[in-house]
Amino acid sequence: MMPFKINLINRILWRLVSIACISSLWLAACQPLPVATGAAPNPSTTPTPPSNPIPATTLPPTVTPFPMAVIPPQLLVKPGELKGIKIHFWHPWTGDLANEVAAIANEFNAANLWGIQVETNAPGGSLMLYEQVKQNLAESSLPEVIAAPIDQLQDWQSSNQVVVNLNDYIQSTQWGMQATEIKDFQPVFWQQDQVDGVQLAIPAVRDAQVLFYNQSWANEMGFTTPPATPQDFEKQACTALQANIRTQRVDKIGTGGWIIDSDPLPMLSWFLAFNGQPIPTSDAQSYTFNSPPVQESISYLNGLFKKTCIWPGRLPTPYEYFTRRMALFYSGAVTDIPTQTRLQQHLKSSDNWAVIPYPTLLDKPVVLMNGPSYAIFKSNPQKQLAAWLFIRWLTLPRYQARLVNTSGYLPVSQSAVDMLQDYGRLNPQWNQALALIPLAYPAPNLASWRVASTILQDAGWQIFHQPPTPIPVPTILQQLDETIPQIVNGTPTSTNP
Repeated sequence: MMPFKINLINRILWRLVSIACISSLWLAACQPLPVATGAAPNPSTTPTPPSNPIPATTLPPTVTPFPMAVIPPQLLVKPGELKGIKIHFWHPWTGDLANEVAAIANEFNAANLWGIQVETNAPGGSLMLYEQVKQNLAESSLPEVIAAPIDQLQDWQSSNQVVVNLNDYIQSTQWGMQATEIKDFQPVFWQQDQVDGVQLAIPAVRDAQVLFYNQSWANEMGFTTPPATPQDFEKQACTALQANIRTQRVDKIGTGGWIIDSDPLPMLSWFLAFNGQPIPTSDAQSYTFNSPPVQESISYLNGLFKKTCIWPGRLPTPYEYFTRRMALFYSGAVTDIPTQTRLQQHLKSSDNWAVIPYPTLLDKPVVLMNGPSYAIFKSNPQKQLAAWLFIRWLTLPRYQARLVNTSGYLPVSQSAVDMLQDYGRLNPQWNQALALIPLAYPAPNLASWRVASTILQDAGWQIFHQPPTPIPVPTILQQLDETIPQIVNGTPTSTNP
């Protein structure tokens, strides 16, 4: 085996072990207290709850109810058995969003007809949530409800079979969802949480991977529209480089185009833009990064790198580079929009800017979308049903809208979109992202993606940090395809050349 492969595997293993160790130490030393949700909300600030907190509509004729004889055992729960049940909800959100989630849970505690009480817990981010669940899996002490990306849910399900199949709950005539409610969800988001016909989760909110684009600067350089193709992108990025050279400012020389981003989703976006399809449809299949379209996309980016039309930033975030016209483009998420907006205002920039899809060789532009979903961990029929009723509350359009107002996420249902028209008028870039939903590609929902994405990120770093004798791109991609199953499956690596 080539030294590159050994080095790459060692880098991945060291990185994964380091993250796990650091996270475990942090959890042991600084376990956060759950957010208290027992108190009823302030009547002066909380709307009077409806008499029926879970909306019910006439059952459409296309939905076939369960015959009484085949009602699933976990749904044979009498309403009185739900009285006073306490369940726990863990989520990855922090700050104002965590406070908003706690407020929504408080309203459920006060309004639900069964006296169910929900206690929320925010470990401090997605990574910390993952590690806390991993730790509690060993202790068989999991929350009843969780908000997490589908690839993490798949990981826990494939290894421990702890996530509840929601199909029976959704289809229940007594507790389930009507066809009109399901249809209200964006199909791409609803289907993203399906695995082999099983609805493993219900979408909570979504984020989108986009390019931030300085329209004012582009217009000054003679460009009237955002780039639609890789050729357009190259022309604008290289023109921005030349514009910064002409400023004769030392700090701007070598900047101007796109800030290189080798994170997994930006890299995957470029691969898709060149019609690469490296992600399998199931974990039983192989990743195929070593393909002509992926090779072409990397060769394209390498060509821009050699011309300095794309460049590596030194700051941990791209916001300031963008505001100071050191980058015409950067890769970001929709949830970066509030931060970018605040910095533009702080630095008194009058530039108009937008969020756009990745330019592509295809007819359909590329916009990857991902985000957390609500799922239930296995416990007993009473707690699982209580968890389901709480998820139904969380997914009501008015609560989706509140989460979006606090965070800048995208809503997952059309009814929530309709409630956010004022928010869209006040946040034009968010409104632009909202219009991209019909173009959405779902981010991978495989259990293996959590590990594969880390390996892809390290391979991306290698591509833009080549040794004096460069490693051929096909070799890097071939090693990537070989390394992923070895790490995912724990297969010993060969040391033969």
